Amino acid sequence: MDPNSTNNSNSQNRPQGSGTDDLFAPRYATPNQPQPHGFSWQQNETQQIPQSPPVPEVPQAPQATPAMPTPMNQLPPMPGQATSWQPRPLSQAGPAPNATVVTPGMPPQYGEPMAELPPLNGGSVPKPPHSKSRQKHKMILIGLAAVVGLALLTVVTLLIVSILNTDKNKAPSVPAVSYISDKIDELAKNKQVDVEHVQQLDKTAAFYTVFKKAAQQPAVHTRWSVYYSTTEQEKRGDQFTMYDVAVDYRSKAYAYAEDSNSVIGAIQSRCIEGQQFTFNGSKLSGGSGWQPASDSSTCKFGVVATRMNDGVNAGGLTDGQANTFVQKLNASQVVHVNGVTVETVKDVPYMKFDVSVTPRQAAQGIYWGMQNFMTAFQSTGLNPQTHPYTYFGTGNEGLHLIYYVDPATQLPVYSQMTSTPAYSQMGKPVTPDSWSHRFVEYEFPAQITQPTLDDSTPIGFKAWSDR
Repeated sequence: MDPNSTNNSNSQNRPQGSGTDDLFAPRYATPNQPQPHGFSWQQNETQQIPQSPPVPEVPQAPQATPAMPTPMNQLPPMPGQATSWQPRPLSQAGPAPNATVVTPGMPPQYGEPMAELPPLNGGSVPKPPHSKSRQKHKMILIGLAAVVGLALLTVVTLLIVSILNTDKNKAPSVPAVSYISDKIDELAKNKQVDVEHVQQLDKTAAFYTVFKKAAQQPAVHTRWSVYYSTTEQEKRGDQFTMYDVAVDYRSKAYAYAEDSNSVIGAIQSRCIEGQQFTFNGSKLSGGSGWQPASDSSTCKFGVVATRMNDGVNAGGLTDGQANTFVQKLNASQVVHVNGVTVETVKDVPYMKFDVSVTPRQAAQGIYWGMQNFMTAFQSTGLNPQTHPYTYFGTGNEGLHLIYYVDPATQLPVYSQMTSTPAYSQMGKPVTPDSWSHRFVEYEFPAQITQPTLDDSTPIGFKAWSDR
């Protein structure tokens, strides 16, 4: 059906108000039976009935197939049939035998034996056999069976496709991570932390070994240098932020300091017992020293928690929790250890890991990168808001990580991180408008040291470059 066409019930040129019966459609009736489809004005008309003597009975042919009726105007007059007409009122019981009802303006009627001839087959026309009704019923049953069969076939097809897609998208089984802490310790004791010996290690096992150990540290102190750029390789300019954050995961004690740097100078913030103090060291400042801030929400635990640790790893986990965290992260297959080598800084050799985090499909049209770190942490059963745990950046973007580890302690000392593109619904990397960069320096103190307002010394790294 054309959806743009209108449904016109009079498309077959039927008279208005004719219902479902066409005016000239064949009808089955018996001779001399009044027509049910006469017009209303016929009740006030008279009928012209020819007067004629009785017509002799004509014997019926035995079971002969009747010929098609001959039009009235082509029949010869029957013997004794009168040619004159006399009116008779409609109030009589009906037309006389062998009479034809003529009404002014009445259209021709078809489908019944003519009144001038003897009735065919005993005076009645057989009704249509019931075979059509049975055939129609049979066709309906066949149609229903076809519909049911098609529906079952569709369901089966969808189930097969779903199973195939599930098997296709199902991540292959990933072997559990093995830890080689003893091998790293042996290299450190034997003073064999060099490229030749370090590259003989299983690079993935070595990385997760030191990553797991860092996740178990009860207290973590990190200094951050963070900036954003329009290109991936752009160096730090005048606009950047320095953070100095420490947390004890056992007692939830924490310390927080921040310096926001721009072309006009720095504005510093320190949290002292929950109260925020600011020092405006910009060129526009009058040099009024440390002042209490009107709003100290930055010093609340929930806000500081977003900058605790390094934005990748956790802290304060038990051995079992740390193992769960690492194994789940490895199973996500978003972390790939590109290699491990050695870099010497101030005569100390450090293991240098090159690691990539690449988003993978989590659902149809959804790709997760950093979000897998949160999923891995939640698998420990801990609450990331109260423990706490957070990751840096957005959940669907990736990361390039350079991770420096002291082989003597098997703990990180410094890292460089750059965000990498998120993936589109089609699984293609999308170049971001802004790239995030951070440099992190690590300490693992026995206790947390709170900042003071004794001076306005800017936050800076102790042993590593902050850019």
